[in-house]
Amino acid sequence: MKELKNLETLNNKNLLVVLPINKIEEETLSESLYNLAEQTNPTDVLILVSENLEKDTLEKISEIANKPYKRAFETDDKGNPLTKTLTSEKTLNFAIQTTTSTSFNSVFNDAFNIANENGYKWFSVIDKDDVVEESWVYNFDRFSTEKEDVSVFFPIVRQVSAGNMTGHLNEATWLEGKVDGQADLQLLMSWNCLSPTGCMLKVEDIKEYSEEREGKYYPFKENMSIASSYEFFLRMIYEDLKTYTIPRYGYQMRMDVNSSTFDRFSSKIPSNITTISKENGGLTAKEIGFWMEQAKSEYFMSEDREIEYEETTA
Repeated sequence: MKELKNLETLNNKNLLVVLPINKIEEETLSESLYNLAEQTNPTDVLILVSENLEKDTLEKISEIANKPYKRAFETDDKGNPLTKTLTSEKTLNFAIQTTTSTSFNSVFNDAFNIANENGYKWFSVIDKDDVVEESWVYNFDRFSTEKEDVSVFFPIVRQVSAGNMTGHLNEATWLEGKVDGQADLQLLMSWNCLSPTGCMLKVEDIKEYSEEREGKYYPFKENMSIASSYEFFLRMIYEDLKTYTIPRYGYQMRMDVNSSTFDRFSSKIPSNITTISKENGGLTAKEIGFWMEQAKSEYFMSEDREIEYEETTA
């Protein structure tokens, strides 16, 4: 990985936020970058772009990042809807770097290695279509100072579709009779309920339990298909790394109700994935079940084994 020569840290290399991009929708990307620029505490942002993006798309990403905006919806005195454009008055501290990776599993590993090789203490990966709360970094800084033994901090995630909240993630660590906000194996073996996007991960602790090959680290097992993040959290908690879910909303995950493709560059699994054609990344219910069950047996092992799903007719 290249040194981040164009990114001057504003937080003493405490936290690197990585935003992977393989395609853009201007307004959702701009809102994501707007909220990163508006963080109450200083933030270093790496925009990690696919090498397949055209030059004009890269230029557009840079243009948006230099002046991010978002739409605000209001009503006038007569109750008529109005749309207002808000442009961030703060400067987003960012750099752009390319990646050859084509899946979220490998992009996550890219992000980890960049953070590690550039001396960051923590890193976080967010999806290009999602939005963090403006107090996201502030709450992390506050709770990580108080809880120095924690290796992964989760925000409460709101899942949103077409402007409506449809569910939560990470909140289960405060439910199921739990009062400490920590995930354990019993919880995870019953429920795949933790999101890899928006959480803050301590680099040195994650590195200790990640496979190393030729000087690079692989916290995500890239052969685990859609269950990589599930296996990752099972493995980290099995190795006694502590997690904590900050009892504050911190991340808004935007979900498509009916996707026509499964974008493997994103961590989000479409709710209708079983109706998507195999050519467009869809999976059968049996295949999904296979990978989730596989995660429950693979977390004992550090190496990323070659595993393939074989369709059965039974």
